[in-house]
Parts: sequence; structure tokens; C-alpha cells
Amino acid sequence: MKKSERRGRKEGLQQGKLEGKQEGLQQGILISKIHLIRKKMAKGKTAEAIAEDLEEETALIQKILNLIQLHSDFSDYQIAKASNQE
Repeated sequence: MKKSERRGRKEGLQQGKLEGKQEGLQQGILISKIHLIRKKMAKGKTAEAIAEDLEEETALIQKILNLIQLHSDFSDYQIAKASNQE
């Protein structure tokens, strides 16, 4: 293997690791938001009120609320995974 090929592979691996870390961070943030949404939902707050509290789009909050209601047995992680698949 040539030196330039090894360097290219190394750079590719580093880029892949960075992208993986960023995806993991975004997933963690979403899971945290879902946890907060569940708590606020349990207090009887509307999607609009939750969106205002969390400074998020109402559409995103409503989507997550719908998933929570549809899959009440899902964990926060499973809800996050389901929301990314839609």
C-alpha cells in the first residue's frame, strides 16, 4: 500500500469517527428532549406549551407526542430511533 493510500485511509477513519460522535451527540440530545417531553406531557401540558418551554418547533413536539402515545411501552431511546426513521 502506498503512503498516500495509507494517509487517505487514516483520514477516512478519522472522518468516520467524527461523524459517528456527532450523530451520537445529536441522538443523546434528542433522547434528553424526549425525556423532558414525557415529563411535561405527564403534567398535562399541550404540544404548544411544551414547544414554548423547550424552545422547539411545535411540529417536532407533536411528532414525538404522537410516537409516545402510539408506543407507550417504548423507552426514550426507542422513541428517538422511531422519530429518526420517519
